[in-house]
Amino acid sequence: MDYLSSQLKQVQINKLILCCDDEDSKELQKELQDRLNINVEPLQLRNGGYQSGGALAVEAYEHGLQGINLYPEHLQPKKEWFDLNLIVSSWVLISFIMMIIYGVYSYQNNTLSGEISKLNHESNTLLTEKKSLDQKLIAHKPSPAKIAAISRLKENVKTKQDSLNVINSFDDEKLEGYSGVMSSLANLNSNEISLNSIQIDDNKLNVQGYARNPEVVPSWVGQFKDELSLVGRTFEHLSIGRDDKDNVIFSLRSIPGNKK
Repeated sequence: MDYLSSQLKQVQINKLILCCDDEDSKELQKELQDRLNINVEPLQLRNGGYQSGGALAVEAYEHGLQGINLYPEHLQPKKEWFDLNLIVSSWVLISFIMMIIYGVYSYQNNTLSGEISKLNHESNTLLTEKKSLDQKLIAHKPSPAKIAAISRLKENVKTKQDSLNVINSFDDEKLEGYSGVMSSLANLNSNEISLNSIQIDDNKLNVQGYARNPEVVPSWVGQFKDELSLVGRTFEHLSIGRDDKDNVIFSLRSIPGNKK
């Protein structure tokens, strides 16, 4: 009754059906009823002569029961998931995996060791070559004669460069001031004008000469507009006079830089 009460916590037992082999049923009924404080009745079978096991089977059959489970699941021993076989198998599997990992890392370590050895060999070779080249560089010093020759060549180049700069400083305007002006004056050749002095300095033009008479000088100057090298030139001073032999002389002085 204590066992059934603990298992059937929410079921209250009110009646106990008694069936016991080779015992006095009435006396057992009286003793149990006094001790258990519940209603105890003997099992009344229609067909007597059964032992307790047979009576239980007949009673279950009459109530339509397919069977009575006297060994329920909660009474069965629980299955241990981590038994000895499983633990041994797990250790074997883990050991196998660790051996594979060790083999992979060992292979990579050997490969990297070979590459490191190769790189160290190349590094030593390059260091040896560097030392050899450094020694050659130290030994390769220019001779004093070559240094002096290079210095003379640089000085010669500098002198020629300075000369070239001087030549380049004479631009087209200066060249035109000499050759162009002389050509233009030659084109204005006149029997009434004779030049005995020509001064050309940048844009300054000074001329002196003789004239048949004073009137031809302005006419001659007026022809400057027909010559490209003389057009636009103005003069700041014009003087006309006579010399000791009564020849007409004139002098023209231009304004420097005034060129239209």
